[in-house]
Amino acid sequence: MVNYKADKFGRFIITVNPAYTSKACSECGHKSAENRKSQAVFQCVECGHTTNADTNAAINIKERGIDKLKSSS
Repeated sequence: MVNYKADKFGRFIITVNPAYTSKACSECGHKSAENRKSQAVFQCVECGHTTNADTNAAINIKERGIDKLKSSS
């Protein structure tokens, strides 16, 4: 469904490995299970960055996509 919609609107999809995106800090990159204070809250034990856990993971996924795109050009 996503691929169909992307094609329809002239967009493309970049797939990335989502492993550890919910445990890695989107600010400093520190990975730890302890960074997840709850299902909803992300707080980095290294730098103290605090945000919504889903937002943090989405930023990490976006950055992986950008890195993948840059490395393919």
